[in-house]
Amino acid sequence: SPILIAFDKTYFQNDLITNDILLNSVDGSDFNDGDITHKVKVQGHTIPLDSQNRVLNSGTYTVTYELTDNDKLTVTKTV
Repeated sequence: SPILIAFDKTYFQNDLITNDILLNSVDGSDFNDGDITHKVKVQGHTIPLDSQNRVLNSGTYTVTYELTDNDKLTVTKTV
């Protein structure tokens, strides 16, 4: 199975949020495939954003990441 490493992050009101920003510091690997960080995807998040993808309110929210290896084994992690 792939290994997905992601930690809690802090964002503030008016911070810009994109998938690239959410994927920063997230790592993925697999025993057979090696480093597969490029395959990590943002499955979803609960961060309230305005029309310009900026954080509306301070608070605690979740981000769910997904990683699938070459054998089609998938792991998810919510932080």
